[in-house]
Amino acid sequence: MKSIRIKIILVLAGLFCLASCGSGGNNAVNWNITMDPNGKEPFGTYLFSKALYHYFPQTPVHLLKSNFNFTQHQYTADANELMILIGQTAFFSEAEFRYLMDYVYSGNHLILSAGAFDTLLQHSLFFTLTDKSLQGDGELKILHKEKVSQYEAAVALPAQAMQPDTAYDSGVKGYYNNYPDLILYRWGDGTIMIHTNPIEFTNISMLGDNKKYIEELLGFRNGNRYTKIIFSSFMHHDNRVTDFDLLLQYPSFRWAFYLLLVLLAAFILFEFKRRQKMVPEIAVNNNNTQAFIETIGHLYFNEGNLNNLAEKKILYFLDFVRSRYYIDTRHIDEHFAESLHIKSQVRLEKINILISLIRKVQDRIPLDSQDIFTLDSITKLFNHGHHK
Repeated sequence: MKSIRIKIILVLAGLFCLASCGSGGNNAVNWNITMDPNGKEPFGTYLFSKALYHYFPQTPVHLLKSNFNFTQHQYTADANELMILIGQTAFFSEAEFRYLMDYVYSGNHLILSAGAFDTLLQHSLFFTLTDKSLQGDGELKILHKEKVSQYEAAVALPAQAMQPDTAYDSGVKGYYNNYPDLILYRWGDGTIMIHTNPIEFTNISMLGDNKKYIEELLGFRNGNRYTKIIFSSFMHHDNRVTDFDLLLQYPSFRWAFYLLLVLLAAFILFEFKRRQKMVPEIAVNNNNTQAFIETIGHLYFNEGNLNNLAEKKILYFLDFVRSRYYIDTRHIDEHFAESLHIKSQVRLEKINILISLIRKVQDRIPLDSQDIFTLDSITKLFNHGHHK
């Protein structure tokens, strides 16, 4: 038995080595969006991180790791620093958000470019991300020193438009196909720039003429006025950071923890034994009530009493809506359709068709077999949870 275990371990180790060796020969281009500051693939940010030294030749540039907790960065009032955070998603905790706002208020500057922002940031800066997708060939516009510069987007990837609150002076400074994608805010003695198209900072964009777009966005033509440049790019920044996550940042603890998991998995694999007999499988009980309802439904259908059948199905469906989604069914109107759409995630078009059938039954308009099939198929979307 012991020799068999040793052979199994050796075979698994050999497979692992083969897999490791095989992965090293893959020279295919990585087209995944990584935002890796050291990545030279099309959607890494290697060129931008290196270009910062060219844009600000006399200013110290600090490149932070993706998992670095930027709230640990110490700053002083009126330091006139520039922090650049670029990623696909940016969801900040309240502590991180307060840090960024205090950082800017004390006389520093922040550029935050991401494809998605949390509601805390949107509400605080009085803007929302709309459902408008800017995917396709794009024209970039940037307003700089009362001059409008136009560029063609380097890649046709989705971007998300912003909708600033018209009650506040938001300072829109950039557009993507005439939709705002760049807003500049003044906060205290500093500025915050919110940008929704982080792809423009990647290698594939920096190789073309769009690097001039980045130069305009950074405003480096104003002169070398920053005392320090801090840059961090990431794929996803999530505010769900625990003390355990911080411990995993220490290599010694991280490798010790991973080794413990491997040993635990090996123990369970080779030492765990079943302590009880196999439990016999019990046949599922037949749902006689459902069979009875289907039989009655077929009877009404065969007799041609379609409106009576539809009326009973609608009564059952409305009772289901009241008990499942807690929606008032006394008024079948647009408010009812919107509430049912939000809580069930069934498409609004399907719900509107269902409401039209309900009204036909209530108005005693004769139904045909196609109406019955449509009514049955839509109600099943709610019973089985198909959100289509």
